[in-house]
Amino acid sequence: RRSLALLRMYQGKYDDAIAVLQRSLALRPSPRAYTNLANAYFYRRQYDKATEIYEKSTQSNPNDAVLWRNLGDGYYWTPEKREQAQAAYRRAIELATDKLRVNPKDPTALGVSAISQAMIGDKKGALDALDKGLKLAPSDPEMLFAAALIHNHFGETPQTLAWLNKAASAGYSRVTIRDTPDFDGLRSNPAFQQLLTAQTP
Repeated sequence: RRSLALLRMYQGKYDDAIAVLQRSLALRPSPRAYTNLANAYFYRRQYDKATEIYEKSTQSNPNDAVLWRNLGDGYYWTPEKREQAQAAYRRAIELATDKLRVNPKDPTALGVSAISQAMIGDKKGALDALDKGLKLAPSDPEMLFAAALIHNHFGETPQTLAWLNKAASAGYSRVTIRDTPDFDGLRSNPAFQQLLTAQTP
């Protein structure tokens, strides 16, 4: 069921993904299923609903840096809760740092740390973590997408588009790129429009 839900999300069929995930959670709740359900609502721009579920995820697995970064995003895009985003991102950074003390070559922890540091305005910290992550996983779609998020957050459009193209070429979902609110400011950009309609080689 989880694979079917992820496929539906990859295709942008969020209603279908939500239905599959709700059935899955009724049978066997799990932090990852809750996260995927929250992501589906997030991409539908139902931020209140997404954030409510992200909160449940962190409560059920409070030491997962990815879940706290997701919660930060939920807060960030919910206007009345944006001030809570900083604390969630900082918690994500703390947990990612703990993981990196054990394994400095953990690309997931580096990616979470890089994005979260960008979101709290620490550009140097974000780029340092990103550089380490890219050296470890130079072709990883998630890391390439993280690079795009970070450069976009600091208003660096050419770099953002370059990294988005690399992420899409590496297999990152163009539908997810389209539906990620961070890139709403690029919607009128011809290069961004071309990226969304291009075929992955």
